[in-house]
Amino acid sequence: MKAFLLSLFLVFSLRATEPSQVVYHASKVQKIKTIKPHVSSHNEKWVYAARDAAIAVSFLIKPSCEMIRRGLGDNGTFHLIEKCEGALDLYKGVKGSLYLLPAHGFLSHQTDWLGELINPSHVDVLKEVEIEDAYEHLHLMEAQGLIEIYRYKT
Repeated sequence: MKAFLLSLFLVFSLRATEPSQVVYHASKVQKIKTIKPHVSSHNEKWVYAARDAAIAVSFLIKPSCEMIRRGLGDNGTFHLIEKCEGALDLYKGVKGSLYLLPAHGFLSHQTDWLGELINPSHVDVLKEVEIEDAYEHLHLMEAQGLIEIYRYKT
């Protein structure tokens, strides 16, 4: 737990000092040194990233919009909305890494979601933060006010 909190502190310290210089990418694959473009939902070979670490971590799983909705609140804070009971449990036990990448070369407004950035080129990793459990990671981010999580109400 101490190692996780130290890593989280380092990620957000770097973000706070150089917000326009760093973007985030998350993957279930760990120990990556270079992120390569791949074809995804937009049928283009891109590296995807976000300016917000919580957005990147939320993509460690890819549930349908009917299960979990992602978005930005009026205050600019990223939020997850659980659309059916237990959907957030899909994050439990999911391991992966949060990668800090140089912001240079990433483009915004290329997709229909403002939280998403793309880069058509290979991107070298600046730093890797290993995530042991995405569910716990997101809840710690929530406790720090970095994300708003809305659970399904029955």
